[in-house]
Amino acid sequence: MARLLANSFTQSLGQRFIVENRTPVLVAGEIVAKAPPDGKTLFLSTATYLVNRALYKNMSYDPLQDIATISLVGSTPIIMVSHPSLPVTSVKELIALAKKNPGALNFGSGGNGSPLHLAGELFKQIAKVDIVHVAYRGTAPAAIDLLSGQVQLMFPSVISMYPYIKAGKLRVLAVFSPQRSAAIPDVPTTAEAGLPDLTASIWFGLLTSGNTPRAITEPLHQAVVKAIQTKELNDRLLRDNVDPIGSSPEEFASFAAAEYAKWSAVIRVANIKIN
Repeated sequence: MARLLANSFTQSLGQRFIVENRTPVLVAGEIVAKAPPDGKTLFLSTATYLVNRALYKNMSYDPLQDIATISLVGSTPIIMVSHPSLPVTSVKELIALAKKNPGALNFGSGGNGSPLHLAGELFKQIAKVDIVHVAYRGTAPAAIDLLSGQVQLMFPSVISMYPYIKAGKLRVLAVFSPQRSAAIPDVPTTAEAGLPDLTASIWFGLLTSGNTPRAITEPLHQAVVKAIQTKELNDRLLRDNVDPIGSSPEEFASFAAAEYAKWSAVIRVANIKIN
């Protein structure tokens, strides 16, 4: 996604954009936070850059103050998937089973504080169930154990599990969004399952260093809108079941603040700590 955006920006803005992969996100965020506010250092990230503030005590920057929003690029909903051996076919049945057997069910994630972990904790808090979290070193090994039945549940994005869903290797119980997913239109939403507050997504946003003037972020926002309207990037997003967005800097800033408040509360209630 970053490379497709960079190619489009090079054409529309007349300057070359180079993609640098920096991990972990803490390092990438720090580089951006300390960069000059000239719009020349951009940052494509998920919500991880925000939730890290609630997970790590000694972060060197504030993601809401030291990093400026440009535009949300796209979003894909979190889904609830189970191994077919689990004797449930709906969220209602899952909640009933979990309440009947507290601590007996488990769900896998890509690690403590990962989006999949937080989505599972959000479900536990809203549904008021006791399900054990199993942290893996990455989403791939968690998915392998889910497919083999070593763990019973996961809360991934549609993107990562779509091939297994289509092959019938996993059962989808719900989509964590107000609307059904075009990729799996027969799957009910969490609102239809009686949990309207259970919403979560994997989203991708373009950011830059804090205090960057609006006169600089607005042309970059327009470049994002233009990029996601191109056939190449639009087709790629839709093929990956990502809904294109292209929000304004102000809309993204409001959304980011709400996301930070939401996930910080989940982290606090679940008492998630990362040293």
